[in-house]
Amino acid sequence: MFNPKILLTSIFFLVILAQTMTLSFSDQPMIIHPPTISMDSSSMVNIRYAGEKDVYVVLPQLPKNFTVESAKVVGEKVGGLIIISAENMKKAGIFDCSLAFFSTAPYNLNVSLLKGNDVKPISQYICPANITVQLNLVLALNLKEPVPEGQIFIQQFFMNTFSRFASGWEFAVYLIFIPLFMVTGFLNLHDMKRKKEKWTKQDSVALILRHVFYAFLFCFIIVSIVSLGLLVYSYIFKVSLFSFGVFIFSALLFALIGLIYWLAKWRNWYDLIDEED
Repeated sequence: MFNPKILLTSIFFLVILAQTMTLSFSDQPMIIHPPTISMDSSSMVNIRYAGEKDVYVVLPQLPKNFTVESAKVVGEKVGGLIIISAENMKKAGIFDCSLAFFSTAPYNLNVSLLKGNDVKPISQYICPANITVQLNLVLALNLKEPVPEGQIFIQQFFMNTFSRFASGWEFAVYLIFIPLFMVTGFLNLHDMKRKKEKWTKQDSVALILRHVFYAFLFCFIIVSIVSLGLLVYSYIFKVSLFSFGVFIFSALLFALIGLIYWLAKWRNWYDLIDEED
């Protein structure tokens, strides 16, 4: 037989149980897992939040080379912007990032990826009031293989040296004397072809190479003498005119031509040229 007292008692206990469960679950955070975000050193993760009342944020703990910036915006809605960037990161990898949000009123939460002027939406959420929302991000950082600092220094050294060499007096030395030696070489080539009956293209290359070697040797001697004078002058008058890099660059050019010339002699390219008439 139906008993109203039992029904009312059951409803009463159900209400108490529901309130207890609500209070219990309200103490537990609401965990959100957006899709994995692929980014590089030129992209940024933007997290925007806005609600009717203040939104309290706990910023993430990330590797030290990540950059986290936050700004609060107050207008029709109270909110802010959190930017996560990896501008200073040198190694690729997958990183976990957790943020916490709380407000006494519902609020919106938007996650997007910004690269240049392109904005790629990741996810959007409507967060309830009085519940801590934990946003768990997985950042997949894709970087090119980092260049060692020593290699960067060497590249900068040679680029700066070449730039100074190409715009300085050293370049003028090569520009003046190499054509003179080349003209002499071609005149000798014409003369040798008339004197030698068994002349070949290899002999022509060898003869021009010899004059190129002498040209670079002569230029290196001039650069060395002038560089020594500039070094002494710079030391006496406390100015900076001497460039060690330019001297090394000139020495390397001479060494390269010298190596090629030595290989040609080792291969007996000069037997016909050096034989006595």
